[in-house]
Amino acid sequence: MTVKIAFGRILEKIRIKRNLTQEQLALEASLARRFLQDMEAGEKQPTITSLFKLCRALNVKPSELVDAAWKEWLKSQKD
Repeated sequence: MTVKIAFGRILEKIRIKRNLTQEQLALEASLARRFLQDMEAGEKQPTITSLFKLCRALNVKPSELVDAAWKEWLKSQKD
């Protein structure tokens, strides 16, 4: 698994946990919906600015999101 895929999986899990659609999150974070779709699909990764916007919209600390993605990626490296 790539880091982008691990990040995308975690981003999607948190978004769904917050009961947000991709469109709602994109609007709250002032990001393009297509960019959000691409991140969740593991095709793109955020800049630090986009990461901060996502975290503000999701009400999570950047460190929490990055740590969860890190753990997801590490888990995939053991398989």
